[in-house]
Amino acid sequence: MSKKEDLVIINNEKVFADSSGFHCDNLDLKVVPEELNKHFNVQYIVRKSKKKVVKK
Repeated sequence: MSKKEDLVIINNEKVFADSSGFHCDNLDLKVVPEELNKHFNVQYIVRKSKKKVVKK
């Protein structure tokens, strides 16, 4: 099995974190890194939000 390459994604969207996980209004911000994680070691850098958002 080959070693996964590192991939860093930087996004300006705000993300809310709590005990159940990370939440954001833009579903793509959740789906894209999850899929890329199958092929890369993904580090995702976003802005922290204090307001809870609708989507998980």
